Amino acid sequence: MAIIKQSMLGLISGNLGDYYCRSLHGKTVICRKPVRQNIELSKAAKEHTKSFVSAVSLCKAMNKIKVFSEAWRGSVLEGESGFHKMMKQNVKRLKDQSDFSTILLVPDEELFPAEMGSIIRDNDKLLVSFEPLTVFNTPGFQRSVSLQGVLLLSAPDDMNDKELMCIPIVSKVQDLIPGEVINFTVQLESAQYEIFKNYSARKVLLNLAVKDIQQRVILFSESCVEEIL
Repeated sequence: MAIIKQSMLGLISGNLGDYYCRSLHGKTVICRKPVRQNIELSKAAKEHTKSFVSAVSLCKAMNKIKVFSEAWRGSVLEGESGFHKMMKQNVKRLKDQSDFSTILLVPDEELFPAEMGSIIRDNDKLLVSFEPLTVFNTPGFQRSVSLQGVLLLSAPDDMNDKELMCIPIVSKVQDLIPGEVINFTVQLESAQYEIFKNYSARKVLLNLAVKDIQQRVILFSESCVEEIL
């Protein structure tokens, strides 16, 4: 960087080849134009970029689901960001996109086991069933349950596109009846369904939230991952 004093050459403006002039603190400063560096990223750097972009898509989708965003906000100290913790916990888990079972939909804490019975796609609907929740068989307590999660969409591996498109999905809350199979219907919005149809590799990551009579979450289930045809 060169500084030209006004007493010597006066004020200069405009470009001089690879240099340009600007005024800084009353002086004319000549600066070199920035040069774009065409640096080839390493394989590890490319994979990290893809996992980071996928984590952003995942966490934005998760953050739109109320019970998830509240759970993450409740897991941090005052002044800290639940979204940032969500990102930090999941970005490394997305390096291996052949296994989504390690993704944390909620903070890593006590979770109850839940067994998915089946998942069937009926055009723009997902029909999901879970086996009875034996952990909540105590009679006399009124509880409800909801199903929520994220659609994980990507292109086939041979298209070299491993960045995820993530869509949040939530079911209606329904009464939890001890000993009975739980059936959910998740209706995709028209815009979501149009996106869904554009991807050929499709999985869904789901969990259950059991709530008390005031609709406060008592406990989350472990996550389930299934492929959608």
